[in-house]
Amino acid sequence: MSSWALLHFFAFVTNLYAGLYLLYRNPRALLNRLAAGVLMCFAVWSIGITFIRNSWLPLETARIINNITSIGWLSFSSVFIAFALEFAARGNILRRPIVVIPLILFPLGFTLLQLDNRILGYLLLKPYGWVGMWTESIWTALYLIYYLAATGIGLAIIWHFRTRTDDRQRKKQSLTLIVSVLISLVAGTLTSVVLRLFNVYWIPPLGDVTVLAWTAGLFYATVRYRLFEFTPSAAAEEILDTMTEALLLVGPTGSIVTVNAAATALLGAGSSADCVGRDILTLFPRDARDAIVRALYKTSFVSNLRSSIFSLDGWEIPVLLSSTALSDEGGRVQGYVCVIRDFTDIKAAEERLMEARDVAEQANRAKSTFLATMSHEMRTPLNAVLGYTRLLRADAHDVDTTARLEYIERSGEQLLALINEMLDFAKIESGTMQLSAENFSLRAMLEDIERTFALRAEERRLGFSVCCAEDVPATVRGAGVRLRQVVSNLVENAIKFTERGSVSVSCIYDSGAAFIEVVDTGPGIGADERQAIFEPFRQVDMSHTRAHGGIGLGLAICGRLVGLMGGVIEVGDGPEGGARFSVSVPLTPLETPEVTADREAPVLQDLRAGTGVSAALDSGTCIALVADDNDLVRNLIGSILARLGVSHAFAENGAQAIEMLRRAPYRLLIMDIQMPEMDGMEAIRRIRADEALRDIYAIALTAHALEDDARRFLDAGFNDYISKPVDFPSFIGMVKRALGG
Repeated sequence: MSSWALLHFFAFVTNLYAGLYLLYRNPRALLNRLAAGVLMCFAVWSIGITFIRNSWLPLETARIINNITSIGWLSFSSVFIAFALEFAARGNILRRPIVVIPLILFPLGFTLLQLDNRILGYLLLKPYGWVGMWTESIWTALYLIYYLAATGIGLAIIWHFRTRTDDRQRKKQSLTLIVSVLISLVAGTLTSVVLRLFNVYWIPPLGDVTVLAWTAGLFYATVRYRLFEFTPSAAAEEILDTMTEALLLVGPTGSIVTVNAAATALLGAGSSADCVGRDILTLFPRDARDAIVRALYKTSFVSNLRSSIFSLDGWEIPVLLSSTALSDEGGRVQGYVCVIRDFTDIKAAEERLMEARDVAEQANRAKSTFLATMSHEMRTPLNAVLGYTRLLRADAHDVDTTARLEYIERSGEQLLALINEMLDFAKIESGTMQLSAENFSLRAMLEDIERTFALRAEERRLGFSVCCAEDVPATVRGAGVRLRQVVSNLVENAIKFTERGSVSVSCIYDSGAAFIEVVDTGPGIGADERQAIFEPFRQVDMSHTRAHGGIGLGLAICGRLVGLMGGVIEVGDGPEGGARFSVSVPLTPLETPEVTADREAPVLQDLRAGTGVSAALDSGTCIALVADDNDLVRNLIGSILARLGVSHAFAENGAQAIEMLRRAPYRLLIMDIQMPEMDGMEAIRRIRADEALRDIYAIALTAHALEDDARRFLDAGFNDYISKPVDFPSFIGMVKRALGG
């Protein structure tokens, strides 16, 4: 092998190694494949020249090898244009037939011409081996024009990209490629084209050797400026191949152009070729195609459209479809990028959550039903216990009997408080607790609390004081009943857990809010325990449960009620080492007279005197009708009415009550809600529908306390409503309003 042959062989080895190296680095990246394609063209060119540079090679053999070699030097210009487009992030142009077809046809056509010796003709034998002669034909001229134009276009694409990019690294890569290609172009054209055109053969054609400058430029750009480490196209391909979501590129007419690996797997296709060319609408159910058409073709962007698709093997798969339109610079839609997510697992999880929700709702309804039933069953006998105790207190004249009756009444009230706590907590937890705004007096509320707890504080030998600032508005509007419940609970706890010292309550009003403090001299609450006490069924010291009673719901309810009122409850240290509970609640001041009331004294006076409304009634006529299936409740209500001087009669259900109302002119109906044969709700509807009965004053009497009873009963046709156990002051007030006494 001659020294010239060795030089060409070196060029072959170098280009072959460089091409294989680039493929090894990232065989999936189109830029790597195109660069390797250019180097392989050079390698084919060089290996052919290696053989024909030996003078001992026969002429015919040299001619055959020369024609095979032409594949390399005839093709590299087209591959270089493709490389330049991909490098400049314009690889999408390669998908256009108007570009791809010429890039294929030109080298193919010139290769066929060369096989007939139309470009390089006869071979000459020189000291350095065989060398081809350019033919004097139009085909040779066309090839040279193609070669120079194609190479120039590739350089122009890279230069244009360099002038527009802001990436300094890409600018350096571009410059390196341009310089190396220009060196190869100039040196190769001079030795392999220009000199031969002028019949200068003493310098051998070295075009395949001078392209090593281009190869060196590639490697320099790779090592120095990380040319093939990251490119937009390489990254895009890598992302598409590794995406877990299925991606489909759809043409403007709806046909699938390409898919990624995830889409191939989702559709159950053997390869991406099985998907390409299909109309994307055929993947969706017929009843969903109209929505898909509107989503894809009538909007530029769609996000997470729920639908389903059919895999190629017939399986229906729930999916989420997202798509965006691809438009050219003129705004014309060129296609659509569709991302499809398998929704099977998410849908299954949603179904499980819905089932769990349904089970939870059923359990909540069952709990609510249970609590309502238990409330009814417990309140009914408790109504008799408290009611008859209060009646006995009204008749008692000696101190010992009165005291014993007070103990019974207090025990019943404690039991009622426990029932109410459970029901209140259940309503809060289920989200059915509704606060009713009303006009009330803060001062009167606190005075009532003082009267209620003064005796208990005295029994425990505790000082007890309630102070209300002078500038507190006479009347405010807010959830007065629930605020009283909160303060009462705090005072009750303070008295319960304070062994010696005092309990004080203070109230000020500022900036539209009431600030109420309950301070005691008890054991106090540690800083680490202050948050826990507002959790349900928690007490600071569980031993207090036996000593003082309770189930640990009081403070939890207080915290939630204050939150529902839009306020804040806090706990801290008292000035003498006990606990300080601070409640702030927004209340609207009103310019109305202050509300004051002494509830207990007038009630006992009415019950003891046997007067109340009797003066306004005729003694010989039944005025009130009590309808209840429980004889204890009937007798208790009857006893109260008798004390008030109201004549009355009894009915055991709604049907009997209607019959009695039709026979006699009753003015007042007190009717239970839950009764056999006909309940109170059905009975009141029939009464209001009857022209002869519709004007009667009707009071609903019920042990149900879980639902929003007042609104439901009033909407049904009742004039008023009272729950069991019967609150005597409220009930007597209703009777007076009904009978005008």
